[in-house]
Amino acid sequence: MAELKNYHTIRYGTAQGEIKFGHLTQDNVLSGVLLRNGAVSNHYITLDSTGEKHRKYGTICRSPGSFQVRAGDNVPDDHPGVYVEAVSGDLVLRAPSGRVRIEGINIDLIASGADGENGNIVIDANDKVIIKAQTIDVNSTVSTKIFSEDLLLNITGGSMGRCAYVPKNFSQANLSQHISIIRLININSLYGHKLILSPFFQEMIFSSTTGAGREGLPKTKLENISIPLPPLSEQNQIVQKIEKLFSYVDSLEKEIERSKKDAEMLQKAVLKEAFEN
Repeated sequence: MAELKNYHTIRYGTAQGEIKFGHLTQDNVLSGVLLRNGAVSNHYITLDSTGEKHRKYGTICRSPGSFQVRAGDNVPDDHPGVYVEAVSGDLVLRAPSGRVRIEGINIDLIASGADGENGNIVIDANDKVIIKAQTIDVNSTVSTKIFSEDLLLNITGGSMGRCAYVPKNFSQANLSQHISIIRLININSLYGHKLILSPFFQEMIFSSTTGAGREGLPKTKLENISIPLPPLSEQNQIVQKIEKLFSYVDSLEKEIERSKKDAEMLQKAVLKEAFEN
């Protein structure tokens, strides 16, 4: 882009501040208006007239101190005191060296997209998400989604304690409220599955149940169950050993079933020989 020149710049100012009409910035953008503090050069407001698409006719506010907006003293309760709208593009709030705080009597987060791809509220934390409330109400038109390698534990009724392992080739599905999802991190899911089905864990489950009519395992008690957790390499070895023993048991069961059939055939042959000859 060629270097801009403006021969009609007008400036009014003193040592305390200035206002310029037709200001050219260091990055070759024409600002229709520049309002700047005379004490520091990086305290200003510009109304730009040129620049890239996102900047042309844009407004830049630069402040080395805090930027404060206080308004709404005379606004009725059913009107916003401060209204900010991004007609197109994103609305971005960043605090790379601090917190982002939102305070109010009530706080509404509304995602209005309804095309199957939008309408999502995403909370992405690289450590943890902490929610503190007296109650949490969840009203969803679909059940909780499950994914491969999840463990599905039945926590109510006569099937309580049963656990299923979601295979790796599974895509996703929805889940009812009677099932608790156990999603393990840095733990062999097959190890977790076999541990839950063990007499040790089953005893822990049934000793933690509540309810006289329909028993249930509260989420808080499930979270407080302590489990033996060896290193991941040992978990893998335990899983391999158990699967080897299960395979041996399966072969014994098949052999026993074949023996039963052979015994039945032999019994029929003996009876036939006894009564026909």
